[in-house]
Amino acid sequence: MKMKRILSFLLALICAFSLCVGMSACAPTGDPDTSVTEAELAAAKTAAKTALSAYADPENYREAERTQLASAVADGNAAIDAATTKDDIAAALAGAKVLIDAIKTDATLTAEELTAAKTAAKTALEGYKNAADYRDAEKAELSALIAEGKRAIDDAADIAAVSAALADAKAKIDAVKTDATLTVEELATAKDAAKRELDAYVNAENYRDAEKAALATSIENGKTAVDAAEDIAAVNATLADAKAAIDEIKTDAELTTEELAAAKTNAKNALSSYADADDYRDAEKAELAAAIAEGNRKIDAAENVSDVNTALANAKAAIDGIKTGAELTAEELAKAKDAAKRELDAYVNANDYRDAEKAELATAIKNGKSAIDAATDIAGVNAALASAKTKIDTLETDAEISAKEPTIRSSVEDGAEYTSGKMTADVWAKSAAGDKLADSKVTVTVNGEAASVNWSDSEKTSYNLVFEEGENIVEITATDGKYTKTVTYTVTYDPTKPTVITVCVEGFTLGIGYIVEPYKLVLDDMVLSEMASRYGYDDAAAMKEAMTAAYVLDYVLTENGLEMTHQGGLSSGSSFYMQYISGIDTSAIAVPENLQAKLEENGFTVDPEPGEEGTLGEFDITYGSGWMYSVNGVFPNVGFCDYVPQDGDVMRVQFTVAYGAEFGSSMWGPSDPWFEVVSREELTSVIADAIAARIDVSAAEEIIAAFGVTQEELDDVMYALKAELGQE
Repeated sequence: MKMKRILSFLLALICAFSLCVGMSACAPTGDPDTSVTEAELAAAKTAAKTALSAYADPENYREAERTQLASAVADGNAAIDAATTKDDIAAALAGAKVLIDAIKTDATLTAEELTAAKTAAKTALEGYKNAADYRDAEKAELSALIAEGKRAIDDAADIAAVSAALADAKAKIDAVKTDATLTVEELATAKDAAKRELDAYVNAENYRDAEKAALATSIENGKTAVDAAEDIAAVNATLADAKAAIDEIKTDAELTTEELAAAKTNAKNALSSYADADDYRDAEKAELAAAIAEGNRKIDAAENVSDVNTALANAKAAIDGIKTGAELTAEELAKAKDAAKRELDAYVNANDYRDAEKAELATAIKNGKSAIDAATDIAGVNAALASAKTKIDTLETDAEISAKEPTIRSSVEDGAEYTSGKMTADVWAKSAAGDKLADSKVTVTVNGEAASVNWSDSEKTSYNLVFEEGENIVEITATDGKYTKTVTYTVTYDPTKPTVITVCVEGFTLGIGYIVEPYKLVLDDMVLSEMASRYGYDDAAAMKEAMTAAYVLDYVLTENGLEMTHQGGLSSGSSFYMQYISGIDTSAIAVPENLQAKLEENGFTVDPEPGEEGTLGEFDITYGSGWMYSVNGVFPNVGFCDYVPQDGDVMRVQFTVAYGAEFGSSMWGPSDPWFEVVSREELTSVIADAIAARIDVSAAEEIIAAFGVTQEELDDVMYALKAELGQE
């Protein structure tokens, strides 16, 4: 606005000047300029306006000044146009330039504004803060920052730089803390430090849960009081109070120490009252006192309550291990009772008794134990034991009863599988004294049905057993009138299985070995059919049903080129008796020396030649000669026609020269064996297998034919043959 007023004034002045010049030109003079032509005047005007147009560049001016410049140029051109002389033109041009010179360029204005801005900025900086609000150190810092700010303002090249310098100086001044700010900060720092110190004052892990809660409350209350403090002194006071409150809270270690002391006191009190010394015998009283003393020592040495409790428990356990007088008395009685009951249990072996006696024995022991348990002192225990033993002594053991009851032995084998529905079974039933029981004292049943007697001799009785297909129960009962014994066998009968028997005919007594070597005769359908055709039966089944050892003998002899002379028929019950066998090479007969000696010792005369060459039979060689047979090592007391072969039988037809005495089985009754009684049956069966396998059996036949041979010698040969056969 000021600039506008200046320009308006100058413009008015120029207009007035131009008017005066114009009037002067128009007024009559004594010397008018008549030398300038109009053309020259016009040219001068054009030149003046051109000069005026170029006098100032509008680009050097701001918008408002550009307007003033244009107006000044327009007014100058108008004044030039109004001029009538060159001098007027010059005057108008000069006046316009004066007017233009009065208009400020952008550069001039900028310089003026920068100066004004710097002045204002420095003034503002000086009044920005009150030095009285600062402490001495900060005052000096404030003064230096103001001086530094002024220098920066003075160095500024433009207003923006002035503003930036001012702002930077203010920012730096703002960073200088006043006394009030420092006071607040120091209080806040003191509070933070106090709270941190409070947090770190103790370790919460050193406290138990309940105390941890109280500790947390004390710390929180202390922090609240610190936050409420108005000065550092108050902060320190509240911190001290909070610490004091925390100090009142007991740590785990402090509580543990207190508890340990209390636990030790309580433990020793409990130990001293745990047992009454008057309840103990003298020796145990001393043990009790020592246990209490040792317990107190370990309680005092305990480092924690657990150890105190352990020490107390151990001491109590030690005391518990010391028997009171009553306990010792009770123990002594209990031991006496246990010993008596053990003695009663061990007095006899229950397995030595039969079921009925076992039951009585169990009752006697049970009653004896009850009496022992009921005894109130050791004397009563001993009396009860003695009474029970007396009762037991009246019971008979199995051995005692067995010694008095009959004995039973049979050719029936428990669990055996038979292939024939009929069996001639030998039964040896004797009294306790060893005498054969009468047949009327013996009962044999098959599946509950009584078996008939086939033949009875002085040693055994043979029975006719008839089996059903499948499982059968054979029961033999013998009694002497007072004692009775029963044996039971479970056997099976399988009619579909062929009967395989080992058969041989022996001339061992004459030194001629086997007349028919052992072989396995398989009574299968083919053989049975052949026999049926030979002996007049319809088919194999009928032949099997009618089978006897007599048929087997005849078949074997015939198959081996031999012939027998006999009385009676081959069928069951036909009183078969074999007298002679023909077709035997009798040229090499030589009774073994040891058998010859036995014959002579027993009054037998030996004639080495049979009555008819190639034939052997009754009364040949000695008056005790004839044919016998054994099955599975037993000489049946029935003839060939009354024995029914079973699978696995070993049937040895043997020529005797002493009524069987040389074989250990005299037909005239028991006598002392002439030679060691050995079993040749298994070796006979193995020889049959070896012959079938074409293995040399000469050594085995030599051993088996010898008299006086031992069982070990026979077994050695048998095992050797089995090894060759792969039967190990």
